[in-house]
Formats: sequence, C-alpha cells, structure tokens
Amino acid sequence: MIQLSAQDATFLALDRPYSPWNGGLVFVYDRSTSSGGMTFQDVCQHFEERLHLIDIFRLKLKRVPGNLGRPYWVEDEALDLEYHMRNI
Repeated sequence: MIQLSAQDATFLALDRPYSPWNGGLVFVYDRSTSSGGMTFQDVCQHFEERLHLIDIFRLKLKRVPGNLGRPYWVEDEALDLEYHMRNI
C-alpha cells in the first residue's frame, strides 16, 4: 500500500463530475496498417505480459473509512484488463 501525497489527495478531492481533474490515454491501433495481422487479443496479451513491469497499472484507490485520511494505492487482485481496453 502506498498512501497518496497531500498534493495528489487534494487533486482527487477537487475532482467533480462536471469538472474532472483526471486524465486518460487513448491508443488507436489500425489493423489495416499492421504487417503482422495483429488482433485485439494479441494487443491485450501484449499488455498483460508486461503488467508486472509498471506497478501503477495494477493498482486501484482505496479510501480510508470516513475519509479521515488520505487514500492509498492498493494492489487490484481482480484486475480485468479487457474492461480497460475496448475493441471498436
């Protein structure tokens, strides 16, 4: 468990549905330009094989009961990679 810094906890507290302070990433893979015919499952497998290399991708926020302290980053035991990746 890693406790959020005061600054990160402040940014989280300022986050609102009408005024989000969060960020996200969008990667676009165009299969028509792939020489190897990479599929969506190949991309998912590529990320899954490398998840152990970057801790933050396997963590989720855990709030302190009653919000009496700063939240913690904890290991997400039920990480569903395909929930975070979409094939459109």
